[in-house]
Amino acid sequence: MNESDLRTALLILPEDYRQNAFEFLTEHPDYAPEDFIDFIKDQLDQMQRAYEYELQDKDDEIASLENDYETVDYGYDDLQDEFEDLNDDYDKLEEKLETVQEEKETLEEYAFGLKDALDKAGVYVELKQPSCLSRKELMNFYSRG
Repeated sequence: MNESDLRTALLILPEDYRQNAFEFLTEHPDYAPEDFIDFIKDQLDQMQRAYEYELQDKDDEIASLENDYETVDYGYDDLQDEFEDLNDDYDKLEEKLETVQEEKETLEEYAFGLKDALDKAGVYVELKQPSCLSRKELMNFYSRG
């Protein structure tokens, strides 16, 4: 193996492996070219295994991130469904509130009409505050007579 071939072989190796090659050459000054070629092949095999392990680690990391993404995406879909359900429940409660408010107004008018009729008939009745009337509405109720 001539010096040019040796330099070329050393240049293709990364720094750590190149250092190993220099150590090999230092420890074996009377090396046979076949021994050095075997050493370089061994270094390249080690390099390949290291890259394969690194690639496997990256593949595992990618798979883990994909699982995390799917979990988050699934969780987001669940939250979106829950939000839509809550929004539907809120809309139903708003409708019920409107219905109850309309019924309250109807009952108030009925109560006012009944009190007016009783007052005109000479029957004075003091009513307790109905739970559907606020204090202000009750004061308004008594002031009508």
